[in-house]
Amino acid sequence: MNGFIKSILAIFTILIMVSPIVKALKSDINIFAYGDVDLQGGYLTYVNDKIGEYYSEQCENLLISEGVKGTVKIQSENTAGFFIKKVFVNLTDLGIYSEDEHIVIVSKIKESLKNYLLVEEDKVIVNVG
Repeated sequence: MNGFIKSILAIFTILIMVSPIVKALKSDINIFAYGDVDLQGGYLTYVNDKIGEYYSEQCENLLISEGVKGTVKIQSENTAGFFIKKVFVNLTDLGIYSEDEHIVIVSKIKESLKNYLLVEEDKVIVNVG
């Protein structure tokens, strides 16, 4: 009697598991489709933009800690990961330095941003103005 109940429950469980698959195969819906690719691409762009904004704010705070003011814009690839293409830095206030010290400050800022963002130095573009 105990074995009979177990076998009935097993058959019932299999029917419950298989019935949605049978129903899906009979319908016109493709259950193996990947979904709306454009929607996924839009989401990746949104996420990468938000990550770029966060790192831009952190880099601007880093500039302030170095004693200069400026804006930072990070250009990234729209992929399933955050990969930095370029970092654009527009320095608005270098403080009071002589012309020779401006060059040193710019190279120091490039080095700091390169180390913080873990990118190559040629990806960091600094404009003084």
